[in-house]
Amino acid sequence: NLQKRFASATDLGAAYREFASLSSNNTEAIYYQAITSLICVNYSGEMLKAVDSLVKQEVSEVLARKRADSLRRLKTACQNMPQDALDFSFRKAIKDAASKGDLKGRAVLIGADMPLSESEYRTAALTAEALAYSRDPIVFDNLGSYFEARDGLAEWQMQGIDSTMSGKEMGAAFRLLACDFGFDCGPTSFDNLAACARLGRCDFRDRVSEYQNNRFTPEAFNKVQRVKEFVGQGLASRTWPADFWSGREKVHGSF
Repeated sequence: NLQKRFASATDLGAAYREFASLSSNNTEAIYYQAITSLICVNYSGEMLKAVDSLVKQEVSEVLARKRADSLRRLKTACQNMPQDALDFSFRKAIKDAASKGDLKGRAVLIGADMPLSESEYRTAALTAEALAYSRDPIVFDNLGSYFEARDGLAEWQMQGIDSTMSGKEMGAAFRLLACDFGFDCGPTSFDNLAACARLGRCDFRDRVSEYQNNRFTPEAFNKVQRVKEFVGQGLASRTWPADFWSGREKVHGSF
C-alpha cells in the first residue's frame, strides 16, 4: 500500500527512490514520487533557510522548541533526498499521473486549474463528483483544494444550514472526511509538522481539533460538520443538493 508507505516514511529519500522504481508501471507511484519531492523541495536550500529564520524569530520559548523540533524532523526526513528529486517537476509529474488515470493526480489538477468558462466549470464539477465516489482519502484531501480555490468566487446554500457556505468551509469538510477515510491527520503527519514549523500551529493533536479550535468559529465548524453529513448521504444515494459541486456564483447565480 503506497499510501501507508508514504505516511509511515521517516526517510523520504528512500521512499522517493522506491516510488521512482515503481513509476514506470504504477501511476500511483508517480503521484507519491511527486509528493515526496515537493515536501523536500520546501526543506532544502534557500527555502529551508527561510523556514529556519522564521523558527528562530519565535518569541515564545515553548513554541520555539516545538517549531524547532518539527523542522528538525522534516530536515531529517529529507536529508537523503537525491538531487534529481529536488529538481523534479511536481506539476509535470502530476499531469503525467493524471493523464494515465491516477485519481489523486486528477484531483490535484482540478483544484489547481481554475476554469475559464461556464462549460469548464461544469466539466470540473462533474469530474470532482466522479472522483469523490472513489472514497480515496488522498482524493478527498485534494478535493478540499478544489473547493478552497473557489472561495470568494462562489457560495453554497443547503437545506438545514441557515447561512451560505464558503469555499473554505466546503473544503474543510472534505479535508476532515479525508481523515475519516484514512488520511494521516495526526500530530506527526508531514502536514502537521509543516504547520508547526512554518506557522507555529503546534498545539493541536489532529486536524479536527485544529479546525475546531483555531480555524473556524463554532458556528462555522458546525456548518462544516453538516456538509460532511451531506457528502455521506450523497455518496450513498448519488443525489446531491443543487449546485453542490459547482457552487453558485456570488453575483450572477449558478455557474
